[in-house]
Amino acid sequence: MSGSSSGRRADHRLATDLALRRAAFILFAERGYAATSTDDIARAAGVSPRTFFNYFAAKEALFFLPEQPLAGVLAASIGARPAGEDPVRSVTVASIELFRLIETVIATDRDLGLTSLRLMLTDPDCRPFLERRRDLAERTMWQSLVSRGVSPADLSCRAIVAAVVAAGWVALAAWVECDGLESLGALLARCLLGLPEPARLAAGVLGEASGS
Repeated sequence: MSGSSSGRRADHRLATDLALRRAAFILFAERGYAATSTDDIARAAGVSPRTFFNYFAAKEALFFLPEQPLAGVLAASIGARPAGEDPVRSVTVASIELFRLIETVIATDRDLGLTSLRLMLTDPDCRPFLERRRDLAERTMWQSLVSRGVSPADLSCRAIVAAVVAAGWVALAAWVECDGLESLGALLARCLLGLPEPARLAAGVLGEASGS
């Protein structure tokens, strides 16, 4: 009986969570993020303002890709890689694993997840949320590699980390643009494989240095 009761509570909590998110993003689309209050969202979802804060600490928390779980997944993934592995391989695998997880989480309500990401990509009031997540992902990756023995002075490796993170954000934008019809992991793989080759970068650097 207790198991059945726990299951009902979990179902109710998930339903309320999704109801609040759906109400919020409908209002954000109509009024804009800044003009929508948490009270507005609660009323639209049919719950009390106090209930909103039982689920979300603030409006920003309605968006997918929560900051701390994002950092935790990346750190755990890199930390689990084999000792002595090429750090470039470690961050590449960690990024692909993270994006597969994101796609799985968003699959609970793909339209809602895509709307959340679209707003962070396009709304000036919401773009800082995405930028903070991007900065956190880059710092977490780099700190995780340093803790595994990569030299803090290794600018080449640090630049690669930044490039991998940038590729991830390009993949997210492309995923939103195609309405999630292509696998997010596949899009990330395409972006990573499309990063400039060292020889092509060298040609630009050396050409600029020589003035040609």
